Amino acid sequence: LFLYANNHIKPLQDFKENIASIYSDDGITFYCGLWNGDLLVYNYKSNTGKVVDIGFTNSAVLSVLKYDANSLIAGSFGEGLRILDLETLQPKVDHGNLFSSYEINTIKKLENTLWIATETGVLTYDVSTQKTREYRHSKSENFELPQDNISDIYIDTLHNKIWAATRLGLAAYDKTTDRFKFVEEPKILKNKWITDIALDKRGNMWLNMNNNSIAKYDVNTKTANIYNVMSGNRLDIF
Repeated sequence: LFLYANNHIKPLQDFKENIASIYSDDGITFYCGLWNGDLLVYNYKSNTGKVVDIGFTNSAVLSVLKYDANSLIAGSFGEGLRILDLETLQPKVDHGNLFSSYEINTIKKLENTLWIATETGVLTYDVSTQKTREYRHSKSENFELPQDNISDIYIDTLHNKIWAATRLGLAAYDKTTDRFKFVEEPKILKNKWITDIALDKRGNMWLNMNNNSIAKYDVNTKTANIYNVMSGNRLDIF
């Protein structure tokens, strides 16, 4: 774990765990998913932390999200997700281990529903009703995900869309049909392995791609520019 302050980056010497993901909603308490399946809880003000066993045996925790004032959600790459009691950091009895065999990349929340990006499609889970839904690439069911390896999900409240990043391009969820639709324009995004999605304050989408490139996508005009970042890392994230 490293800290940036006063124009310098310094390591926090007491915490040398291999970190796979970081989440904080207040800038004070940081929940760090570890590659071994544990969770590091770090307090910035006191510079203290602890490693917690949250029930995964050996799967990286790639996504951590606070669901409400009492619940924390952790998603693993191979053992599904856990809904944890925020005070004890132990799985809640009424939910248990969800999607136990799934490889989860990202979890996002929209109202009561979790949108989950996995290596085998998009999952939704309504925490209040415990109902699930799965979206996969299937011509017979007309789910228009270009393929099922979903790297990221982005809840876009500005354009009222839910985006899915895949290895063959971008897809958008259509609420009226309850389907994902493949984004065919602009064509320069087609067949691109998109790993991450972000939105700037002007409404432009920024897409990280697994070829040392970043795309700036204008949702309204359906145009895009691709920039080569020459980082040398094929799986940069932002």
